[in-house]
Amino acid sequence: MFHSQSNVYCPPGAYDAANLPAWGASVGDLPGLVVTNYAFGITMPSWLCEKAPDVREKRCIWISTILATAMYIMFASVVGSHMPNLPDNILNILGSEKVDWFTRFSSGTFGLFIIGLGIPVFSVLCRYNLVVGGVCGPRAGMFYSSVLPFLISFTMYQGHFILDLLSWSGTLLSSLLNFYGPMVLCLIALKNGTGRILECGSETSNRKKMLVGMMGFLTIAIIVGSIVKIQEERQGMRYPGDTPNNRS
Repeated sequence: MFHSQSNVYCPPGAYDAANLPAWGASVGDLPGLVVTNYAFGITMPSWLCEKAPDVREKRCIWISTILATAMYIMFASVVGSHMPNLPDNILNILGSEKVDWFTRFSSGTFGLFIIGLGIPVFSVLCRYNLVVGGVCGPRAGMFYSSVLPFLISFTMYQGHFILDLLSWSGTLLSSLLNFYGPMVLCLIALKNGTGRILECGSETSNRKKMLVGMMGFLTIAIIVGSIVKIQEERQGMRYPGDTPNNRS
């Protein structure tokens, strides 16, 4: 479907690099959104516990991450270079009457099978982590992982609020749970000398340096992004066409 749509809407010679800025309307949204798109750290405990013994963890993680990154770049490059002034959610255009039926069908299919079916998977994984970790019982785990998020989030899908929510939650919450947390645990394991992480003992010092460097880079990116976002919020106009009265 992606290949067909690229041929229909992206004929040879129609590429315009001017429609591909390094970020959208706000550079302050960039760190949080990037973190959100790679926030699979919370799925790792349940996957590591349930995977087959012969599955190679590093190979699966690297291959899936590289493929996802390639798809992000391909989709954004093709759509962004041929559709200027895109909204926060590209599905608003791809699912509207401004495009043909095949594009609307593809947009609906993506929303159903990728976004829609991905939500129950995360709910099951969150429930698994809560119950197996001894945080709560099965019923409470079901409520916290499946019911409570919907009760809170369904009121927030309006205006630019969902983009702000993803940006701030990615900057503050997802970065803590999916990046800082695992890296701190890794440093503790390296310090205590326990766990499979020390299978290659000669690389311990290099791994510590790499982890510290990654944490430093992530910290700088989050601080800079947060400062920019706060400054833009104070100015009151972060999106094209915004006025103090149309933000919701």
